[in-house]
Amino acid sequence: ADKKQALAGVHRIVVIPPFFGTPTLLGDDPAEKRKKRPAPKLSPEKRKEWDTYREYLQKLEQEAEKLLPTRLAKRTRWEVLPKETLKDALKTLELSPQQLFENKGYLKGTKFPPAHKDHLIALAKETKADAFLLTMLDEPLKITGGVVSDGFNLYYETPQVRLRGNFIVVLADGKTLLSEAMEVVNPYTKRGNREYLLTDWQDAQAKLFENFMDELNRYTPPPP
Repeated sequence: ADKKQALAGVHRIVVIPPFFGTPTLLGDDPAEKRKKRPAPKLSPEKRKEWDTYREYLQKLEQEAEKLLPTRLAKRTRWEVLPKETLKDALKTLELSPQQLFENKGYLKGTKFPPAHKDHLIALAKETKADAFLLTMLDEPLKITGGVVSDGFNLYYETPQVRLRGNFIVVLADGKTLLSEAMEVVNPYTKRGNREYLLTDWQDAQAKLFENFMDELNRYTPPPP
């Protein structure tokens, strides 16, 4: 009831672009966004695999930046403010999306960091938003499947992809109203020697967002 009451006062919301809270794209230095980590010496084949993997993560972020605001606008009554509003406000405050989280926008092992209250209060004043939706993703996994052992028994593991994310709804006063860590498991597609990994991860990401919308709609009225 408290969450429903608080969310009833939300009319304008800013969606922070989702990103992977790991060094693969962020770089080891939090002050240098997307700094490429010094990778160990790799064979040409392994280097190509690494570059392709980073490219896939970038494509997932780009798609998420477009998809999440669209789905939020479709499934709630809220006005999703234009991304230019956020961009201008972050520039004025000299902040990055990563700095809207504690721990400079990095996961702590497998634990998602909370929202940075003070930075979001300042952002609310700048954007005139009633609330924010922040999303951090963990890097997706590919499990090729097969017979595996847990040390005691043998069992068959289905080929699958996994994706985790954490969704946080923060009000203009800095109060975190929702914080939902979720994971989806989708089939891993391979036909012959050809795999469709990026498509599998994109499908998993879309499913992850819809699962969060289902949870959010427990506390918000349906769209008109």
